[in-house]
Amino acid sequence: MGKEAKLLISKTKDTENKPNQKIPPIISIYGTHERRYSESINPVHLLEKAGLLYNLHAESILLELKGDQIGIHGLSGVPENYAKQTLTAWMPKPFKDIPNILMIHQNFKELIPELDSGYMELSDLPKGFDMFLLGHVHWNMELQHPLTNAPVLVPGSTIKTQLTAKESERKKGIYIINIGRQKGSIKFIPLETRPLYYHKIKVEKETTSNILKNISKQINKDIKDSKTTPLIRIKIEGSLHEKHSPVDINLKKILDEYKDKAILSIDKSKLQSSSLTKRSDLLLNLKDNKISIEEFGLKILQENLKTPIDPKKLETIFNLLAEQNIKDAEPLIPKKQSQKDIDTKKERKQSILEGQESMPVAKGKKLTTLEHF
Repeated sequence: MGKEAKLLISKTKDTENKPNQKIPPIISIYGTHERRYSESINPVHLLEKAGLLYNLHAESILLELKGDQIGIHGLSGVPENYAKQTLTAWMPKPFKDIPNILMIHQNFKELIPELDSGYMELSDLPKGFDMFLLGHVHWNMELQHPLTNAPVLVPGSTIKTQLTAKESERKKGIYIINIGRQKGSIKFIPLETRPLYYHKIKVEKETTSNILKNISKQINKDIKDSKTTPLIRIKIEGSLHEKHSPVDINLKKILDEYKDKAILSIDKSKLQSSSLTKRSDLLLNLKDNKISIEEFGLKILQENLKTPIDPKKLETIFNLLAEQNIKDAEPLIPKKQSQKDIDTKKERKQSILEGQESMPVAKGKKLTTLEHF
């Protein structure tokens, strides 16, 4: 916007002024990063006080520029649970017979489909505006108002900030918008930014040494493909070998090795050892009421005994332990068999199968009773 822009009208919900004065060439709204609690200072307000920009919050202004007029309306970022209520309470009205643009900094369901219910939708934007400019989302998008087909533009950030898959796939840039008495135009101008490479490495029962090798291999490839120092985001998901744990993956060596060659972000938070994965499944089943507390406890007890045991006997041990009756529970817990006992049983079983030894029969009982099967 040119330096000669003149502010003709300023309207809020309750007031209307006609200052008829020149304003700075930058019109802004602040976002969630700049919003502060009441006793602190919003940095955008500091820039406004310095005369570098004009910030809008639930305010509509009528500007005159080189004989043309335009209405710009802005709602700065507010807490999401108050967003729709705030917009409805303000409910801006476009100035008559001139182009009108509404700027707003909030989440919208269409921008991030995975959002839970309760967020605003594009249909909540008021009618009568020629264009909508949305903030908050960091990647570029172009949509339309579902009821009026007015363009809805999301410029996104000019640099890569969130290191997400979407940011790695889409170009950064700015919009040049021409609006006047003649037919307007919208043009996206790409900006050269530091390249971002985003990878998900999925593993299953993998060793920590192999995972570190795969990470280094991917980093080396990205550095080779990049003309400048790249941003590299790597997320590791899946399960480790039973004898390995996520804490065994020491990323410091990799970070130190590549500190002058790349800007790294490596996430191993979704990596688990096989034993932990089993426990997580149990907890999830417990949360979803697929198993009871008792069943959960019995499973843990069975895993820790590490030897086959009759279900009724296992339940008796569990109940005694739950009552802290260790004295009566201890004799029921089967002792771990020695390797010698295991080998002896195997040899005897083999002798019976080969006919060298007859199968023992309980004296005084017939083989037709169920307890023998």
